[in-house]
Amino acid sequence: MNSKPNPDPDQNQNQDQNAPAVERFTGQLKLSGFAEYNQRRLFNGRALICGAGTVAQVVALNLLNVGFGSIKIVGTELSKLNQLARILAPANVDQGSKLTFELISEYPLGDANRPEDLLRDCQIVVDGLAEWREKLELSDMCMQYRKPLVHAGGGGLRYQLFSMVPGRSACLRCLLSMVDMEDFTHIRKEEGSLYAMDSLVGSYLALEVVKLVGKVGASQGNELFKIDGLSGEMEVLRGLDANEDCPDCGNIRAQK
Repeated sequence: MNSKPNPDPDQNQNQDQNAPAVERFTGQLKLSGFAEYNQRRLFNGRALICGAGTVAQVVALNLLNVGFGSIKIVGTELSKLNQLARILAPANVDQGSKLTFELISEYPLGDANRPEDLLRDCQIVVDGLAEWREKLELSDMCMQYRKPLVHAGGGGLRYQLFSMVPGRSACLRCLLSMVDMEDFTHIRKEEGSLYAMDSLVGSYLALEVVKLVGKVGASQGNELFKIDGLSGEMEVLRGLDANEDCPDCGNIRAQK
């Protein structure tokens, strides 16, 4: 992997020579609040997806279909990465995206010799992980390198969704404390999977990536969405700002 970071789209909004023509995305350009500027930001977008399950697959598919510039998917199982590559290959044809896969030894980001390379080379991180220990460690690293993290927690038919924006939002550890879910991470049970629910969650995560990178609309950076697919209920918890006493999210906020 090339450790040299790509140009920051905030500094260079020129269309990449390899990017698809803006005209191919006329449907998006007709949306209220979505302009060519936003599309070009997506062309230059760089996302890191952690995990190779169904949620990660749906996130990647949605980003490919909006013309996202670079998508790297990392996972610990070669078989799952190969399967994901086969599924996503047709969608990546002629999309102009740089879709890559990387096998790592463990999470949060692999062999610990170069996690900074993976984080330095992306603008945003997507949490498609299953284990809470890995999720929390990924949150810590994203706070350390000040990278937004789009998080999904839970499984089965119940999920919670949160966009962690360093300097604005609570970190994942503080979030769990704020909403009295600290003990939730210690509960281990096998969850079934329903594609319709995983697809809904993955699409929401992809939408947050589009909003944060493309600067489209308002991202729910300090709000937690809880979705119960069985009852059909949705709950929104607001005001989850950075905790001033936290050495991670509070310290970054104080430095802004």
